[in-house]
Amino acid sequence: MAHDSRVLFIGGNIGTGCVFADKLLQEPSKSMCVEPMPNLATTLRQNQKKQNASFVVLDKLLSRPAQGNVSLVFKGFASHAALPGENVDYIVESVDLDLSRFNVLAADCEGCFCEIFRSFKEVADMELILLEEDTNQGYVCEGVDGPGDIYVFLRKAGFTKVNGAVPGSGHPRHSVWSKNPSSMMLLQFLAYHFTVACFVNGGAWLSLVLPEESASSINVTLSIIFPATCVIVYLAILGTCRLASLAHKLAHSK
Repeated sequence: MAHDSRVLFIGGNIGTGCVFADKLLQEPSKSMCVEPMPNLATTLRQNQKKQNASFVVLDKLLSRPAQGNVSLVFKGFASHAALPGENVDYIVESVDLDLSRFNVLAADCEGCFCEIFRSFKEVADMELILLEEDTNQGYVCEGVDGPGDIYVFLRKAGFTKVNGAVPGSGHPRHSVWSKNPSSMMLLQFLAYHFTVACFVNGGAWLSLVLPEESASSINVTLSIIFPATCVIVYLAILGTCRLASLAHKLAHSK
């Protein structure tokens, strides 16, 4: 993420991710942290003040069109619009905002990304999307362009997957998508997969999906027979990443 990014963080919770981004950005006041749950939004504001962060806090629900006040039911780590007969936990105001002012979207909202992507067309013009994938529903969306995996819609919109959690790594499921990925991004993604294969999964067989072009993917099955082979390949990729990073810094220092 570039230092001049303007980040929209949906699902700010108590503000951990929003504060972290705030410290990385040159003008953090141009970024927004959305958290509609009243109890979480209160804690978020407290943490924002303690950390002297300057991002904008929005304690409302994004909706297009805006639907006035929305009754929400909170269960576990997620919330949903109250159905007839359900006990309402919170009533939250919904708003329709122009999101074109932001060029980075970070979504950690338990599956809400499908609706955001469907309703707010300007999201498809953003440069970078960071998507948390806490559920096991595979992010199947209805109504974007017919039912389908959200990855399909991201690729159709011109995004390329440049990072993400690897099965067995122990990290939460997530993915990172870029409109204009650099060679450095792709090399780092590949090196990360090799790291997990060599040192986490133990490395017998690894099914690896390389970063995709806008509408296609390259599936490569890598057989790692000897640990030494795995380490050598990993070090070669890591060295390439280091050289690419150095070249990038030199090019931008002139």
